[in-house]
Amino acid sequence: DPNSPLDEEGNTALHWAAATGRMEVVRDLLAMGSDPGIGNRLGQVPLLKAVSFSNNFDLRTFPALLDLLKDTLILTDSHGQGLLHHIAKTAGSRGKVHASRYYLDVTLELLQRMGLCQGKMVSGSGGGATDPVSAQGTREEGRVLVDMPDHQGDTALHIAARVGNRIMVRRLLDAGA
Repeated sequence: DPNSPLDEEGNTALHWAAATGRMEVVRDLLAMGSDPGIGNRLGQVPLLKAVSFSNNFDLRTFPALLDLLKDTLILTDSHGQGLLHHIAKTAGSRGKVHASRYYLDVTLELLQRMGLCQGKMVSGSGGGATDPVSAQGTREEGRVLVDMPDHQGDTALHIAARVGNRIMVRRLLDAGA
């Protein structure tokens, strides 16, 4: 069963394939029926788990991963934290500042292409590597994603400010936070 947990944290093969940036394995697992909406013991779906690591930054695979898992973009973990929260938390981890900015840029580019986010297109993140996204939404839906509070009331902007990442704060504000 491709949805069976592999470790004590409840991560599946898809969690680890996404976290390690192995796009061919991610595609194969999805084709085998792996459910990208299954969370681990912390409620993290594979997309949320992936941004805790720098592998998708190092391999420049995050645009492809985000495209494959974009249907889980709105999902949150057991603390009510979504993708942007996790990216902002990663910005506070030693050695992951550049990875977190890359993940943020790619995510905001996707939201902009989907019509879900305001602001200027961010260049240089490598987000153009995926096919155009055909899903459409409203700016209000995007604002909800950008301004979504977790169970403590913190948004990604709050977390980015708390970890002192001024560039991330500016990009989130430009996106409508």
